[in-house]
Amino acid sequence: MAAPGKGLATLLEVDGYDPYRVYCEEPQAGSWRELRNPVGGQRYWNHVALRLTTWSLVELLRLNGLEEFLLLGEWGVFVVVPEDVKTYEDVTWGLPIYRDDQLKGDPVDRIRRGSVVVSLGFARPGVLELLMPDDEQMVRSVYAPMRAAGKRLVQRLPVRMHNDDIAGTMAITVPMFRIRPENDGKASSNSALVVTVDRDPRSDVLGYVKVCTVVGLATIVGTRAQLGRIPDGPRHLWGGWISFLLLDGTPTLERICEDTENMKLAD
Repeated sequence: MAAPGKGLATLLEVDGYDPYRVYCEEPQAGSWRELRNPVGGQRYWNHVALRLTTWSLVELLRLNGLEEFLLLGEWGVFVVVPEDVKTYEDVTWGLPIYRDDQLKGDPVDRIRRGSVVVSLGFARPGVLELLMPDDEQMVRSVYAPMRAAGKRLVQRLPVRMHNDDIAGTMAITVPMFRIRPENDGKASSNSALVVTVDRDPRSDVLGYVKVCTVVGLATIVGTRAQLGRIPDGPRHLWGGWISFLLLDGTPTLERICEDTENMKLAD
């Protein structure tokens, strides 16, 4: 592993949730650009410095595309929290996702409340293209509506390198999040996220936060998040950094959706 250095991209091996991946401290000059074929409209990506062109989303992610586009603000991160109160109070509700951007037919799946998703942008007005992990292809694109009956179904989390959305940061700092078990609960109780001193995951390790631990966040930058508070955890981890997203866009945290007064009365 190369020694840490600002602006230096290196291949990482970090214990815990992080797989082998390329990590870069800040966006690079002459890096990835998203383009469209003028004839067929097919999307592809070009790395200026490497003189590399790829039509493969998997190859893009393996070469730091996720981190790069999140830091630049070209891709986004959302949490599934419906704005409509009645929908929010339905604990069985899930965000419908479809195979294509026409959103026709039955949804192929639903994403539960509080889940974090990565978006590649709008496929067309009102329709988000989402990045989903896939066992066979590593990742795949699916599509979901941004709104229903004029109300938002997802809430944006600002993750840009130089964030100017001060009001939007409340979506990060106000709610609490929970460390997700790997593979939705199939991991052992010893599984944990590594907490480091700085955003760079090569920095010194402060400790670990186990799965199902409730945490508050101070900020999210790219795929990394800074811990703001851990109500039932050690104070020396406050201010440390964890991996918020994996190489394939899998979130390591989920938002806790608090019960409304109606939900409390129903119980």
